Amino acid sequence: MNRMRRAVCRGRGIGPRDGDLDSVCASLFARDVGKFRQIGGLSQTAQALAARHLELWTDPKLKAQELDRMRHSNAEWDFMGRTFLVWSLADMSLRNPASKPDYLRVMDQIIDETLRLEKERDIIFS
Repeated sequence: MNRMRRAVCRGRGIGPRDGDLDSVCASLFARDVGKFRQIGGLSQTAQALAARHLELWTDPKLKAQELDRMRHSNAEWDFMGRTFLVWSLADMSLRNPASKPDYLRVMDQIIDETLRLEKERDIIFS
């Protein structure tokens, strides 16, 4: 078990006296990986998450609300959210070629808008 999991478990008051620390903590971190990733294509959960993010970037009203919310909390979240979404869409394009045109269109939109905002408002825009 890695250090982070041990630290979290100890922070919850779970220690060696509670039995095998690894097995006790493993149950705290158990995830059904099949909900998120599968051998071929995209899982239903991944498809639903992608659909939601595509909707956020293609509906101007939803996009404005979401970006305002993120930038209000922490401007860096907007940039990191854009970054990880583009990387995820690139990966999903390889795993689900039928959706590649939709994913590429949104990826281009995100990159173009990010570069435009950087040019207009400098690298750290809020």
